[in-house]
Amino acid sequence: MPNKHSEDEADDSSLFLIPAVRRRFRENDAKNTLMAFSNATPVEKRKSTTYRDRAKRTKSLSRDSIVRAYGSFESACKKFGIECNAKKHKYSVDELLGFYEKLWRYVKRRPSQGDFEYYAADNEDGINYSVFVR
Repeated sequence: MPNKHSEDEADDSSLFLIPAVRRRFRENDAKNTLMAFSNATPVEKRKSTTYRDRAKRTKSLSRDSIVRAYGSFESACKKFGIECNAKKHKYSVDELLGFYEKLWRYVKRRPSQGDFEYYAADNEDGINYSVFVR
């Protein structure tokens, strides 16, 4: 007669076996996907978020896969000669520190994530919190 306890242990060990298979794609697949996106989308709307939404609808190559392979959506578009509407403004470290100090003085304490939006609603020179995280 088999031991009931040993069967349970065997069943439990298989619960945590997760196949770590990632889909792979060729550079040509990325090029074709981005070219189709560029043909269907005007330049002013060619952003990574627009691509993400389209990729979900069309079940094509995900934005995350493209970013993982090329570093950024903008880099992938540049590689294939596609014009995109990427963020143009790059902040220097001094600009970011200056804004952070201004925000600190505005809220009179160390700023939280919500304070960035609060400041931007009252002033025109706000910087989004995500800029600091990147």
